[in-house]
Amino acid sequence: WLQKATEHVLGCVLCSPGCFSLFRGSALMDDNVMGKYVQVPTNATEVLMYDLGKLFSEDRWLCTLLLQQGYRVDYAAGADAFTNAPEGFNEFFQQRKRWGSLMVSTIIGPSTILMLIAGAFVTVFDLSIVNAYIASVIPGVLFFVICLVCTTKVQLIVAQVLSGFYVIIMMVVMVGLLITALTQSPYHPSVIFLLGLVLIFVVAAVLHPREWVNILYGFLYFVSIPSGFLVQVIYSLCNLNDVSWGTRENSTPGKEKIKENGVLSNIFSPVSKLVNNSFRRDSSDKEKLFLNLLQETISMLGHKNQSADSVSKCDLPSGDVADQPPKDENSTHEKDAQTTPKVGTLANS
Repeated sequence: WLQKATEHVLGCVLCSPGCFSLFRGSALMDDNVMGKYVQVPTNATEVLMYDLGKLFSEDRWLCTLLLQQGYRVDYAAGADAFTNAPEGFNEFFQQRKRWGSLMVSTIIGPSTILMLIAGAFVTVFDLSIVNAYIASVIPGVLFFVICLVCTTKVQLIVAQVLSGFYVIIMMVVMVGLLITALTQSPYHPSVIFLLGLVLIFVVAAVLHPREWVNILYGFLYFVSIPSGFLVQVIYSLCNLNDVSWGTRENSTPGKEKIKENGVLSNIFSPVSKLVNNSFRRDSSDKEKLFLNLLQETISMLGHKNQSADSVSKCDLPSGDVADQPPKDENSTHEKDAQTTPKVGTLANS
């Protein structure tokens, strides 16, 4: 909600994801944009900049080239864009592994989660700080070993089970944070972390009242934090050798996609159906929207052509048509040529 809008206000959107972006063709065909984008690397520095940039963040690399040439990248908050997002656990993990290992959260995320879990173990189960950290680290270490020695299929199965296990652990964390706030201090770092996380999304929901229903996913997001910032990071780091997209290789045109039924999807499916049924457009709505836009464009072009053909009738005074002098065919053709829009001008507009 806030990141792209903030970058737009500052005048420089750093990354425009290709799945819901529109690019001006003349800007892409600039010699220093597309020519550099497809350039073949010749040394180690160019391999890191060109090849890894296009494998892990090709949209950010393209936007960087556009910004360097003085083009502006804007964010349109009122636009509707439709794309095929991951709908299953395995597909989501395989898609996120491409750039999940390149983020700053690779270091900050897992350490923060382990500290929260260890603190909750100390508060709820009255463990020593050493035993609490050992208990919080063991599942991650076991999953790390599994990712190194097992196949991708086994890794994803274990990741689903481990994500469900961490949902229960996060319930313990919530209880521990509540006890900490009531018995110790409401200004404890763990309590401030949780309140800050909640405050960010509440402010975003207030600023976007038409999308406030998304705040209902806040609880699911909180209990799924270890899955995204711990389990997924370990999976990404252990699969750095795999630079595939993770989702496009298995897509077959003309066949309906079978949705995955994982552990988390079975748990949260009632809540997802309750919220999504009223606020998500189906495929028929998408087709209607596209057809309406197409019909409006065709009618606009037809209206312009009709106005050019009837311009002579509109210019006649309100008298008897028989009393008017005959028109010169050459002048009529010249007038029609002036009022008829050129193809190039229409395309540019």
